[in-house]
Amino acid sequence: MAALGLMASMLGFGEAELALMIALYMAQDSFGTTCNITGDGAISLWVNKFAKQSPQAENIEQTQN
Repeated sequence: MAALGLMASMLGFGEAELALMIALYMAQDSFGTTCNITGDGAISLWVNKFAKQSPQAENIEQTQN
């Protein structure tokens, strides 16, 4: 939380406001991570689906067999 110093000095946040900002950050950080992981998984499934449909993928599979 590098911005705590700026919030205290430039915005005039007190200890209660800084504590609230830390709590809000910790609460939303896990949701952001969850959304990132879920989005990455959805994109990988989408890419995998379309990669299997491409003619180039079929050629690679035939040469490997």
